[in-house]
Amino acid sequence: MAKLIAAANLRYCILCDRYRDPLSVIEKSFQPFVSIDRFGFLNHYSPFDFAEKQDELPSYSDRKFSDIIDEVATEIVATGKPAYIPFSSGVDSTTILVALLRNGLPKDKLTAIYFPQEHVAYPFAFEWLQKEGINVVKTQNVFAYTDKVRDSLVIPGWCADILFGSTWHQVKPSLYNEPWIEALDTAMRLRGVSVSQRSLGILKDVYDDYASKFGLKLEKFCEFAWLQAFGLRWNYWENAQKLRCTSQEARDCVFTFFADRRFQDWSFSNFGNLSKEDVFSNNAKYKLLLKQYIYEYWKDEGIFTVGKSHGRLTNEDLSKSITVLDTDGYHKFSIPNGNVARLNELVAQNYLKEEFRE
Repeated sequence: MAKLIAAANLRYCILCDRYRDPLSVIEKSFQPFVSIDRFGFLNHYSPFDFAEKQDELPSYSDRKFSDIIDEVATEIVATGKPAYIPFSSGVDSTTILVALLRNGLPKDKLTAIYFPQEHVAYPFAFEWLQKEGINVVKTQNVFAYTDKVRDSLVIPGWCADILFGSTWHQVKPSLYNEPWIEALDTAMRLRGVSVSQRSLGILKDVYDDYASKFGLKLEKFCEFAWLQAFGLRWNYWENAQKLRCTSQEARDCVFTFFADRRFQDWSFSNFGNLSKEDVFSNNAKYKLLLKQYIYEYWKDEGIFTVGKSHGRLTNEDLSKSITVLDTDGYHKFSIPNGNVARLNELVAQNYLKEEFRE
């Protein structure tokens, strides 16, 4: 039977007691999508039959973040391919756009695709693109548009959030620098997930051991939240764009800019700085390294006021279908009556370990 690698929109039922293992209960508490531990240490706990997967552990790096941006962008430009950027004008997609232009991508090889919204994160970016004559495409479904791209690169900004910490802190900022296990208990309850003190002790042992695999020691909640995102959420977001493609030709065009190993090593090396300042409570400091990079190119101080972008990419309800990558390839599942809960149950049954199937 095929084993699960990644899925788009396969969700845990938060109120169900079926998934109470140390991997599932944490994922339900942070972002209730079924996602693999990409380093392979925690997957044996899960009722899901995950594929054998083990990404290489990150290494210490003293590289400047801006140098890594330039290096990755230079390699993209060297391919000679046109670039399509799903563009919200948020910090992540704007960094990619600036990086490509700064490192020599001809303006006629760049296309920014966006879904029109009431709130624009950074209006200056759109004004500048229009002034420079760069192709900007407005569409009701960015995924559908990029799905038709061929012989080019589609470059989404996924994974950038994880490099700097966990966006979960926007839910309850006061927990940021609290002792991690006490704050985790509060965080789970806020999501409707409650565990006994005995189970909380098990979670502490499991995740203290998990951190030790990386040579890290958990003290503050912000450190645990980063580790959860870096190890458990990463695989979901690294595959997010490809999982929404409908052909292998479209998937072959996808390049997830911030998933590059060099950025991962930087993020791991930044672990000791996480507790020094809660950047999620201060727009000016949020992703400051990316904002400084953008400012160096445009000299517009407005970039420092941009906060976390929650831009949409489509007007479709993506939850009505589930796309899965398993050891046999990509598969899309849907249900005629649009019963999302039932669809999740049916798809989950395909990937549960035998002893957990109904």
